[in-house]
Amino acid sequence: VENYSQCLPIRLVDCYIVQEHTHMDWKRNGIDSFGKKREDSLVLHPGLDNTDSIVYNLSGKFANFSGEMIHVEGGFYDSSVEVKIYLDDELVYSSGDIALTTQAQAFSIDISGCTLMRVECSSTSYCMWGGGIIIDATLS
Repeated sequence: VENYSQCLPIRLVDCYIVQEHTHMDWKRNGIDSFGKKREDSLVLHPGLDNTDSIVYNLSGKFANFSGEMIHVEGGFYDSSVEVKIYLDDELVYSSGDIALTTQAQAFSIDISGCTLMRVECSSTSYCMWGGGIIIDATLS
């Protein structure tokens, strides 16, 4: 396929994974901390001192990565997570703490020319039991 525009946008969960390091298996669906069901979204559950990461091969085919991040349903009241996005090993985005009570956080990142995108999720407090993040996003 020479022209990718007819295939866009593509869901993050449908992109080609070249490497994953996850504390628990990642999922495609989840319920966020406000009770909304999120279909075809990346759901990660990092351990207390274990950063989850997934590396995607984008092969320079995309220009934009956008969507929302929100805490999953459950976890302790003080649970929070942080997401970092790296493009070709350069940090380009950090969410800061996303807690159970944080509304969905919109993001949009220019990924033009990027070959590898690494999504990292870490726990900034004890959210191991039911805590985590939902990344509801597309690439275009």
